[in-house]
Amino acid sequence: MSVELIRLSGYEPDVDIPIVFIGIRPGEKLFETLFTEGEDALLTEHEKILTVKVDSNLRGKDLLDCLGRLTTLVERSDNSKIVDLLREIVPGYHPMDRELPTTGREEH
Repeated sequence: MSVELIRLSGYEPDVDIPIVFIGIRPGEKLFETLFTEGEDALLTEHEKILTVKVDSNLRGKDLLDCLGRLTTLVERSDNSKIVDLLREIVPGYHPMDRELPTTGREEH
């Protein structure tokens, strides 16, 4: 795919632009997980299209409340509480074990 993109940009792969395979980076997946715990795949009329039924306690007003809380935490740059809230509202969310970057906003 990258070879085609290089050619479409008017360059020659490995001549104008080197292609270097560096391996998997931290957090990079070899394959995508289509469904997480608590999700059920449902067939549709098209054999290659599935829908997902999600068991979630978040509905309408609860979701809007969570989004409002999340917005407030982002404005405060409160990363640890952001992670806690994401764990609460996103089934199967497991953050990477590394320090979260700050948003770059100054505290007032």
